[in-house]
Amino acid sequence: MVDFDNVDAIREAAEGTEQYLEDLRGQFIKRRDNMREQVHVMSRSHEAVKSQLARSETQKELESVEKRLKYHEQTIFTLREFIETRGRETDYQTVKAECVKVTEELNKMHRMAM
Repeated sequence: MVDFDNVDAIREAAEGTEQYLEDLRGQFIKRRDNMREQVHVMSRSHEAVKSQLARSETQKELESVEKRLKYHEQTIFTLREFIETRGRETDYQTVKAECVKVTEELNKMHRMAM
């Protein structure tokens, strides 16, 4: 409780802290404003490069090739699905095995009966 006896010292410390914090706040505001300006400049630069790229003939060709690749990928995917579906529909190996098994059992039964 000794600290509270000297009110003037506490006020001076508070004022010093307040001034220090105000200085920091001012520095951070300047930093923020500088960063906003830098971001604005970089955004303008980015937009300029982006528009230049959009006008580029190479970019147009790349976009065209990309669209064709997407189309071909989709076609390949569709064909693979179709082939897998048809393969499952025409998979007669299990039916064949079942028929062979039944035929063998019938032959055994027929031999036993004779």
